[in-house]
Amino acid sequence: MPAQAHSAYTGRIIVRLTTRVAGWLAKRDRDSAAPDFPTLQALIEEFGKLEEFDFSGLQAVLRRYPDLTSHPSVLSVPASKVLEREEQGRGSPLEPRKSLTSYFVLNPRGVIDPAEIDGLVRELNGLPGVELAYRERSVRSPGWAVDPGDPLVKEQGYLDAAPRGIGANTDEVWGRFNGSGIGFVDLEAGWNLQHAELPKAKIDRQPMLNLNDALDANHGTGVLGIILAKPNGKGITGIAPGAKFMGVVSWLVPQSFDVDIPSAIHKAMDVLDPGDVLLLEVATSIGYPIELEDAVFTAIRTATAHGIIVVEAAGNGDMGVGIDLDQPLPEDGKGPPRSLNRTAGNFADSGAIMVSACDSAEQNGAHRRINHVDFGSRIDCYSWGDKVKTLTAQDDDSSTDFINTSAAAAIVAGAAILVQQMVATSGKPRLSPREMRAILADPATGTAILAPSGTTKIGVMPDLEAIADKLVRA
Repeated sequence: MPAQAHSAYTGRIIVRLTTRVAGWLAKRDRDSAAPDFPTLQALIEEFGKLEEFDFSGLQAVLRRYPDLTSHPSVLSVPASKVLEREEQGRGSPLEPRKSLTSYFVLNPRGVIDPAEIDGLVRELNGLPGVELAYRERSVRSPGWAVDPGDPLVKEQGYLDAAPRGIGANTDEVWGRFNGSGIGFVDLEAGWNLQHAELPKAKIDRQPMLNLNDALDANHGTGVLGIILAKPNGKGITGIAPGAKFMGVVSWLVPQSFDVDIPSAIHKAMDVLDPGDVLLLEVATSIGYPIELEDAVFTAIRTATAHGIIVVEAAGNGDMGVGIDLDQPLPEDGKGPPRSLNRTAGNFADSGAIMVSACDSAEQNGAHRRINHVDFGSRIDCYSWGDKVKTLTAQDDDSSTDFINTSAAAAIVAGAAILVQQMVATSGKPRLSPREMRAILADPATGTAILAPSGTTKIGVMPDLEAIADKLVRA
């Protein structure tokens, strides 16, 4: 985890420059042999020579702190590749609104007194050429696993026919579909990638980016188990064991243990095709979905504009209380913040499928929202958030009880893989992110939440048996 994971913030500052910077960078890449990724200081020095930009105020601030380090938000692929992907996404219903090449990370830790950071952010937000500056939030895994042998771990009930589960363990689904041909990448921080019950990744280098954190191996292995565990008669069976497991990508930077989510998303895009599935198993440390971070929102939107199905955990609230995502979001900096309330005028859609969690107990054909998980009109789907039997990091067929939106998001990601295979095998074009979200969130082919109200807005639990009947026979 980041050095200040106990805090709401990492200690770093994210700066988004004027949108025109992206166009200038594109021209710079075409016309010169300059490196793709200059520091913010180096860029501002170059901008100082250009009449069309006024970065004198920002230049003065940076010169005031000569030991302040910086780097672009995305380091995993060249700036020219980021720009190319963003341009290719133009015309999509989810086309990128900003360019990630205009986002930079400032690291004032050990350089500026923490008490002065808020003042520096306010100063940056008042400068010409700076569209937005905000403190980067710490992140965490949106769930955890308990010790192996928990007495609650009995069976994979989340796979049962609806309304109890998602309808995977039925003749209509597992009798015909296993995820074959659909690519998958998991984004989080740690895994046991040598686990005997998991397939080997298609990409040799694992993780494809950053650090595999042994302290988080139970979490990542549990997620992969839900989706990919081999159907070999031992342990558990994954929802989509035949999927093309391209590999994993980590948000945890070696040595510094800093957060690197936009880079991780772009690295995953290197190996995923339109219609493949990317799972985001990360949330802010205060319990909001990770797209609250502006740079991460922009990266997700680029991925969905390219047709990648992004599944995002909604988060588990703060201090044991679920967050109403329809309420105003924490301020990011200057200007009105984005909203996750679909009825708000400033609602912004990343295109991700956002997933919350329910109690596993079925009551009168429905489930209850777990009290401490997030809710709101932005959330599309839910699934079990307790008693989810899956793998442990131990290299055997032992199991554990996985919980919260981490478990639920993994279940829905597995469902998305199977639905995409259903469509592909019927000879139809792969579903786009919006089409996939509409199908998984369709009340006609899903299980409703118990006692619908403002505090239980978490969409529906997909019923794969009903979806297969609709898609394959249609």
